[in-house]
Amino acid sequence: MSGVRIPAPLLFLACPDMKSYLKNQIGEFVIKNQLFSPNDQVLVAVSGGMDSMVLLDLLCRWRRRLKISLGVVHLNHRLRPQSAEKDQLLVQKICSDLKLPLYILEENVRQFAKENKLSLEEAGHILREKRFQEIAHQHNYHKIATAHHQDDQAETVLMRILAGTGLQGIAGIRLRKGKWVRPLLGTNRKEIEWYAQSRDLFYREDESNEDITFRRNKVRQLLLPMLTSEFNSEVNLHLTQLANILQEWDVYISGQVEELFPKYVKRVSQNEITVGITFFRLYFSWIQLAIIESVLNELEPAELRIQFSQYQDFKHWVETGRIGSEFCWGEQLHSIKRKDRIDFRIVGEQKSTTVIHVHPAKSYLLPVANIKMSVTEITGKKLEFSNNPDIEFIAGEDLKFPLMVRSWKSGDYFRPLGLKSKKKVSDFLTDIKVGFPERKQIFVLLNQDDIVAILGYRISEDYRIKDETSKIFRLTIDKVSK
Repeated sequence: MSGVRIPAPLLFLACPDMKSYLKNQIGEFVIKNQLFSPNDQVLVAVSGGMDSMVLLDLLCRWRRRLKISLGVVHLNHRLRPQSAEKDQLLVQKICSDLKLPLYILEENVRQFAKENKLSLEEAGHILREKRFQEIAHQHNYHKIATAHHQDDQAETVLMRILAGTGLQGIAGIRLRKGKWVRPLLGTNRKEIEWYAQSRDLFYREDESNEDITFRRNKVRQLLLPMLTSEFNSEVNLHLTQLANILQEWDVYISGQVEELFPKYVKRVSQNEITVGITFFRLYFSWIQLAIIESVLNELEPAELRIQFSQYQDFKHWVETGRIGSEFCWGEQLHSIKRKDRIDFRIVGEQKSTTVIHVHPAKSYLLPVANIKMSVTEITGKKLEFSNNPDIEFIAGEDLKFPLMVRSWKSGDYFRPLGLKSKKKVSDFLTDIKVGFPERKQIFVLLNQDDIVAILGYRISEDYRIKDETSKIFRLTIDKVSK
């Protein structure tokens, strides 16, 4: 069986009873924090790496006392084909030896990341969470245990601080959240290494952990060591303590929100919940954020965490938006401002499925949007630029006809004219105050997979006219009567 075994370090040899100490320390941590209940069926996420193999070993040793039963889930990310195959074989061998049920999943993380404009880390996290919850639901597992530990927590908190998160983000990885539990969150990486060595456990090293093009690896290998050596040798501990304090506050705030809900939040129907504006304004940002997230998750259960910038935009809209205006959280979830309340609604998909293949110098009618559009090459004429969004000029060297027109999708990104970075189309529409009803009538013009323009609103920076542009097309939009 291929795997890794490393001789115990001298520090471990100085404490030969470390494996018993750690076994008891982690078991007591689980009991103290009531992570499991008697007769729980626990699905353990095992990658084949050291952390998850230690978690599995510990839960196997504690399962009789805890009165739990175990199953294992393993996800092949298809990022490192040969290594991934060896990871899977190791997990299969261990589960066979332990006589544990094993669920092998496979996902093309790279393709999912590309299709949804995500980093590989974000894509892997989303797919793992989704697929593991599906397995837990299908096979009646009460808990899903992952091997996150103190060092993971410190890295997460620091990354979120650097990203400009709010207090809930700085609270980091939750010890328990829904079905998810983290039994190793009271243990650091060095202790986990000692335990693995003392138990002579086989595990696989993930070579991608050395790749500092991944942001987490850069924080782990460069930033945290620098902070530890130059500023504070216990920075990891202090970051995890900060997370623990904020998690306690988060639990308190959640309790406050639960008490407030029956008094001031009213469910009108399965697809609508209202919140009193006066009530909303009474509380500070953390409670307001918790109220919003609770309402949104009541309507569309998905453990939604809104960005702090979204909250700030929403709060500004509550204070300054006109009565009847809308704030869009996503393609199907939006809020409407009333005189004395805010209506949160989920609306079914109603956008057009029309797809039009566009050839140059021809006109095309889009009845849903009540517009007619054309793309025409222009030659020998002086360009007359204006602020009219219904007439745009686009660089044509890279256009491959036929172009395509379709409704915008929630996963669409483009680079708005004048910006250096890409932006979600949904975020762009929120920025320019386009309400939900109007969004159903918005179409995008594509050059293969690239968005050239949001018709009637903005072209892409990638297709703007430059001094060296040799081929120019005019995009024209005409409003038609209903």
